[in-house]
Amino acid sequence: TGALSLAGTLASNITVTGAAADLTLAAAGGSVNITASEAIGDAVVITASNGAGGIVVTAGTGGIALNAAGIVTVQPGTVTAAGAAATLSKNVGVVTLTGLVTASGAVETLTITNTICTAGSAILVSVSTVGAEDAQMTIQRVVPGAGSFVVKVKNNGAASLASNLIMTFWIVAA
Repeated sequence: TGALSLAGTLASNITVTGAAADLTLAAAGGSVNITASEAIGDAVVITASNGAGGIVVTAGTGGIALNAAGIVTVQPGTVTAAGAAATLSKNVGVVTLTGLVTASGAVETLTITNTICTAGSAILVSVSTVGAEDAQMTIQRVVPGAGSFVVKVKNNGAASLASNLIMTFWIVAA
């Protein structure tokens, strides 16, 4: 009972060692604050070091706020494939499709095999081209399915697509 305070003037550690030995920081009826004042990009680091480990953030109806001055990085999965189909089973991904030749006014159907995707998935998608030609690829439709999703893009430019097409996606809800 009562307040507990630990203070140090040098780098310090609290370590629990052993299989399935957990460290819990809890505040019943209060809040838990982690604060760092060092002016460095990794001033606060949370790591799950086991390759199969994960990090879960759970919040109530108050939500989760990322106050990062507009600088938020998400590391996507990536794949490069020839043609209009690729396989990438990640929630966030960048797919580079090579060898596509889509005439002006034509529609291209892109298929991404993704085991995370369900027929009810909400998916954010963008496309871009890297060539100097006047191909202007615009998304017409995104159709989620069980184990894959299809993106229909139309070339609204004056010239054929003759370069790589880069698709970025985020499966927000699987």
